Amino acid sequence: MTTYAMTVSTQVKSANTETDIKFHSGKENRETYAHENKNIDLERSHLNVEFDFHSREELLEAHYGDWVRKHDMQNNSAKRRYGSVEGYLATFEGNEVLGKEKNVRWATVSQMTYVGDKETIGELWEDLSEAGATDEMLIQAYSEGYREYVEKHNETFPMLPIYHSDIHFDESTPHGHDAIVVMAVTDKTPKGKDGKPTDSFNTALGMKYGYKLHNKEKMRLYREENDKLAFDSILGALQKVGEAKGMPFDTEIVRTGQTFSLDLNNYKIVKDEVRDAVGEREDELNDLEMKLSGREAELEERISGIDDKAAALAQREADVTGREARAKEKQDELDEQDKAMAEREAAVAAREAAVALSEDAKKKELSAKYWKGFRYGAKTVLAMSAHPDMATTKSLREQVTPNLAVKFTATDKDAHIVTRVREAGERVKRAQAKTTTQEQTKNNDGPQR
Repeated sequence: MTTYAMTVSTQVKSANTETDIKFHSGKENRETYAHENKNIDLERSHLNVEFDFHSREELLEAHYGDWVRKHDMQNNSAKRRYGSVEGYLATFEGNEVLGKEKNVRWATVSQMTYVGDKETIGELWEDLSEAGATDEMLIQAYSEGYREYVEKHNETFPMLPIYHSDIHFDESTPHGHDAIVVMAVTDKTPKGKDGKPTDSFNTALGMKYGYKLHNKEKMRLYREENDKLAFDSILGALQKVGEAKGMPFDTEIVRTGQTFSLDLNNYKIVKDEVRDAVGEREDELNDLEMKLSGREAELEERISGIDDKAAALAQREADVTGREARAKEKQDELDEQDKAMAEREAAVAAREAAVALSEDAKKKELSAKYWKGFRYGAKTVLAMSAHPDMATTKSLREQVTPNLAVKFTATDKDAHIVTRVREAGERVKRAQAKTTTQEQTKNNDGPQR
C-alpha cells in the first residue's frame, strides 16, 4: 500500500476579512478582478466551492450584545453609551479604508488552510485519476472533507467559529480561505470579576490552552490540533474515493516549523518512519525536495498576499480619484458661489451709492427751497421794518423777533441777508420800545382830578 506524506499548513492573520473573501471569491470576482497570481486558472474557477456556516452579524451580537447593553445601562452619559454592538465595534474599527467603507477587521481573522502541496497532493490527485476517479469526484470529496473539517474545528474551538469558507481548485494547490469571528473572553480580574469580550486571537487560544501560556506555545498547540483535524477530514474523504476505485492508500502528516502568521519554511520531518532504506543521501535529497516544495508554497502565499495588497491599492487609487473629482466639483461650486456673492455685493454697493446720491440731491433740493423761502421772507421783513408806522402792528411783532434766522447756518452768499434781518429786528424792537414809552407818558399826563 502506498503511503503519501503530506504537509499541513494553517496560516492565521488579522485582516479585513470581508475584503479577503471578496477578492478571493471563486464565484464572484475571479474573472472580474485582475489577479497577479499566474497560478490561477480562470477556466477552472467555476469549480471553486463556498460554504456559509454562521451569520457573522449574529456571532458578533452573541459575543458583544449583553456586554454592550450592560455597559449602556451603567452609564447615564449619552456620549459614553454605545447604543448597539455596531456602535461599540466602531470605536476600535480603525480609519476608513477602501474608499467609503469602514475597515471591518474588528473581531475577525482570516485563515488559510493547505493540506499537501503542489507536488504531494498533485501526485495523489494524479494517481486517483489514473485509478478512474474523475475531477468532479475528487473535488466533491475534497469539499466534503473540508466541510467536515470546519464543523470539527467549530466544535473543538467554539471561541474561534469559522463562519465562511472559500475553497479554491483553480490554483496549483487546493486550499481554503476561512473567515473567523473571534469570540474570546479575557481572564478574570484579580478581584474575581468576569472577563471582558475581546477580539484577541491569543486570548481565544488562552481560553483553550491556558491564559498564562506563551503565545507561541499556544499557537503551536493550536496548529497541531487544527492541522490534524484538516488532515484527517480531507484525506479521509479522498481515501474513501481510493477504496471505491480499488486504490487504497495510507497517509502521514508532515509537520513544519511555521509559527503564527509566518509562511512555510524549514520543513522538519516529525516521524522517523518516513526515512527508508535508500540511504542517508536519499534522505537528504528528500528533505531538500520538501524544502523546495515549502518554498513553492511560500511563494504561492506571497503571490496571494500581493493580490490582496494590489486589490486594496486599486480600490484606494479609485477612491482617491473619486475624492479628487468630488473635491474639484465642490471647489467649482464654491467658486460659483463666490462669483455670485461678489456680484451681489457689487449690486448692493451700487444701490447704496445710488441711495446716497439721491439723499444728497434731496438735501440740496430742500436746502435750495428753504433758502429761497428764507430770502423771500427776509425781504418782506426788511420792507416792513423800513416803515415806522408798521412797527406797532401785532402781525409784525409776531413775525419779527430778535432770534430770527439764528438757528440756521447761512452760506457766505446769504450771510449778508441774515445780518440785515437781525438789524431789522433790532430796529423793530427799538420802535416798539419807543411806542411803549410814548403810550406810558401819555397815560401819565392824563386829566387830574
